[in-house]
Amino acid sequence: MLRITLSTSRNALLTVLVAALLITAGCNGLGVGETDTGPDGTTSTPESTATPTPTVPQNGTDLRSISLEQDAGHIINSDLDGGDPKRDGKYYEPVQFAAEAGTVVNISMRSPTGDPLVKLRGPNGTVIDLDDDDGMGDAADLTMVTLPETGQYTIIATSSEPNTAFTYYLTVEQFIPPEQRDVLFAGNMSSWNRTEQLGEFADDVSRPFDKNTWTNITGVSVNTDENYVVLTYTMDPQNRTMDRMTDLDASMLFAYSAVDGYYQRGEGEVNASWAPERIYYRTVTPDGELYRISYLTAEQAEDYRRTQELDQYYYGSLWAQRTYGPAHDSYVEGADNSTSTGEVATRDKSGEYIFV
Repeated sequence: MLRITLSTSRNALLTVLVAALLITAGCNGLGVGETDTGPDGTTSTPESTATPTPTVPQNGTDLRSISLEQDAGHIINSDLDGGDPKRDGKYYEPVQFAAEAGTVVNISMRSPTGDPLVKLRGPNGTVIDLDDDDGMGDAADLTMVTLPETGQYTIIATSSEPNTAFTYYLTVEQFIPPEQRDVLFAGNMSSWNRTEQLGEFADDVSRPFDKNTWTNITGVSVNTDENYVVLTYTMDPQNRTMDRMTDLDASMLFAYSAVDGYYQRGEGEVNASWAPERIYYRTVTPDGELYRISYLTAEQAEDYRRTQELDQYYYGSLWAQRTYGPAHDSYVEGADNSTSTGEVATRDKSGEYIFV
């Protein structure tokens, strides 16, 4: 969560909201050496000149760099394919990112069709860590890796099996200790900036919403330019029944509407200007794969407060605004209602500030 303590009056409010919601909603291996080369022509001789087999795709997505500022915590998709460099019969993509000494990261590589292997190299080329199957299923995870120096790091995204090509999903999370996050919310609330105001709203919504015992909020981010907040939560497959998902849809509306109403009334130290125009709810599987993204608008929250009706109009609007991820049966790559990265038509992730 963003902050540990609230004022007594606001704790009382959130206790009431929670009760109402519950009642209503029911380091060796593959890598980039000094002679490695990629399709972009950087540095000298490839370690293997073997011709890819004809069955391997040649023109997939190429991922060569990410930014911890803009991409941390987000799912990025790319492809191992015949156009990538190759070593010991295995295709790989070298993905670089800049970081300062002492930064702590979690790196995860997943694929629905392949068996990933991930390695992290330091600025001087030494192997810091590697993994094959420490994640769920065949996922490769590097957990709580402390980066020893400031510079350019390289993630080697590759396969455990030779001559295999597949789409993969890469996530790099930057761990920010709670004591550092709390500094953002220090001082008088009247002097908070827009990031802190939206973060407070996200925290207030997450508390009653997270009281569903079959979900667990794992991420919070805000975008001040686009005026929205994002809550990411995990859900086990056994809980994805029609009844449970319908209750979850209702909880989304209840939590947003109740907290938005509290802000609109200007009670306590908050006011209407702190409330976002939209809130996104990202559902992910326990191994971090995107299941779906749903969003609600301030107008929908106000309509519910005014009518107190959960009718087909509300559910129809929510379903029309829903986008599916690769873990969902309705996902179709390239379709308007599908996304593998979390980008949707009304969400520009480039300006997001990630709290957790």
